Amino acid sequence: YKNVPTHPYRVHPKVQLKAIPTIMLWKEDGPAKSLIIETKEQCEMLEDFVKSI
Repeated sequence: YKNVPTHPYRVHPKVQLKAIPTIMLWKEDGPAKSLIIETKEQCEMLEDFVKSI
């Protein structure tokens, strides 16, 4: 995945993963919501993300 722009998780039309870690909520037709955690502030958003599902 790392430094491989053609990795399947990066180019898949439904996934299009931009960073790790990424938390995704999947529904029957694919991802409904995602949260990319790259900073400490984004870690704090995790609780709100989980409560919203």
